Amino acid sequence: MGGARKGAGAPKGKAQPRAKAAPDPDITAQKVEALAALGMNGTDIVAYFGTSKSTISKKYAAIIEKGRERLKVSLRQAQIKAALEGSNVMLIWLGKQLLGQSDKIETKNDHVVENKERKLSDDESRKLKELVESVRKDIASPK
Repeated sequence: MGGARKGAGAPKGKAQPRAKAAPDPDITAQKVEALAALGMNGTDIVAYFGTSKSTISKKYAAIIEKGRERLKVSLRQAQIKAALEGSNVMLIWLGKQLLGQSDKIETKNDHVVENKERKLSDDESRKLKELVESVRKDIASPK
């Protein structure tokens, strides 16, 4: 009968605390930030280091965000540089984004409308009054 049982020293029903994995010396905050600044997302960074998603997302979320902010600054600088070097497309786009400029479409209408008012004849006026009275009666007494 003998042999050691699994968990022989632990009280029944209590789980043993999990041993923490040793930190991977290849993963540094500096490297993670640099990869995020190059445009790599969390999945890319996980694949690059060959580690788990939870390791990267728990330990380095703020670092990844910092790297993404660096990327945004770099992109904005490159866009402004392109505009200042003569890129009309970039000049227009940045003008719209940063200066609130917009495309203005102007149309010119040369059509003249003449107002030809005329007075109703007595007969037209009488017929109009009869029509209005007929409509009022129809509305007042629905069928």
